[in-house]
Amino acid sequence: MRWSDISWFEWCTNLAVTGSRQPKVCKNIIRLHRYEAYEHWPQQVCWANIDILVTVGNNFVMDALLSRVPYLESQTLVTTIPNGVDLEKFSFTDRQRGKNIAFLSNLRTVKNPAFVLQCMQKLHYIDPDYRLFFGGIFQDKALEQYLRHMVDALDLCDVVFFDGWQEDVRYWLEDKHYIVSTSIIESQGMGLLEAMACGLKPVIHNFPGAAEIFPSEFLFNISEEFCEQILSETYEPQRYRRFVEENYSLKNQLTKINNIFSQLETEIDSQQTGTQLCNNLKDCNRERIGLSAESPASVLENNWVM
Repeated sequence: MRWSDISWFEWCTNLAVTGSRQPKVCKNIIRLHRYEAYEHWPQQVCWANIDILVTVGNNFVMDALLSRVPYLESQTLVTTIPNGVDLEKFSFTDRQRGKNIAFLSNLRTVKNPAFVLQCMQKLHYIDPDYRLFFGGIFQDKALEQYLRHMVDALDLCDVVFFDGWQEDVRYWLEDKHYIVSTSIIESQGMGLLEAMACGLKPVIHNFPGAAEIFPSEFLFNISEEFCEQILSETYEPQRYRRFVEENYSLKNQLTKINNIFSQLETEIDSQQTGTQLCNNLKDCNRERIGLSAESPASVLENNWVM
């Protein structure tokens, strides 16, 4: 950090805690996503040494953070910069309505994959041609056992598929038509936004803060509403892409980050100019009162008032 003008800590975890507790030698930024707000790390950060906290949005995540660190906003500047999608990496396909549903996430409890199986059971009863594909690894053995058991119990073995980790997400999404999320909480849901950028229709469980991020027509509360959205004739790939372009593009995100850097650089330059001016004034006063440049600072401070 000594050679840094600005130190950026991408996650509010152990490294950010360690950095915040060092003697302050530069401007410090921490970027908090979602899960950190529900962990113990923010309580251990020395926020007085952090110049800016960047969150990715969602007031419910912020409420969780402030419940753990209630004095936060009096210690540091808090700003929001949403996640950004690289629209060149996730190119658009003007696809037709189909029957393949994608669930793009590593499988853990917070993603609530058990609920999507209940949704699929109802959908399968109405139209047995729909298929659900999970793209992600299991991160909880107990959850894996439960999901595989329920696939069998609900007679969905020919309907639900676990495709594992996807190195090339765009390629995996090419034959999909819907992107579904049943998470209990998200900051924004990058998998959702990336799939929307490719032209997939979003079908999103109404997690806390979802209405701040997505239009209400993309949200559902119960499995019957999930089926209604999937079976709806409304299918507008260009609109889903445009939503990401207008609200969550990487270009917009980087512009906002650059504005922060510019602000801090201005402060750094101002401080350096002020330090140089102060040094020049000290030299002038040394000459005025007959002290050498090597005189002890304590002597100078006793004889110089600015």
